[in-house]
Amino acid sequence: MSSSKKTRSLLDLKVNEEGQIYSFSAHLSHDYTIRLRELGFREGEFVKCLKTPPLGAPRIFEICGSVYSMETEIAQGIKLLSSESEKTAK
Repeated sequence: MSSSKKTRSLLDLKVNEEGQIYSFSAHLSHDYTIRLRELGFREGEFVKCLKTPPLGAPRIFEICGSVYSMETEIAQGIKLLSSESEKTAK
């Protein structure tokens, strides 16, 4: 069994599912990652999906007591630990 951590993106969360942020994808610009961290999207924080609207509309997420809508390409750049990794981290 591999010791490397498996990741998934924020887009993989289903409504009411929570995930722990692991890292940011290299396709996100440095400015985006700085701003996301300022908003609370930091490694180790837990984020919850509140709504996934139809037709590609921005998804709604909750983190650190605040709610944000996020476009698909940005949400895809936020990497989460896999469910198994999260269980061992708690």
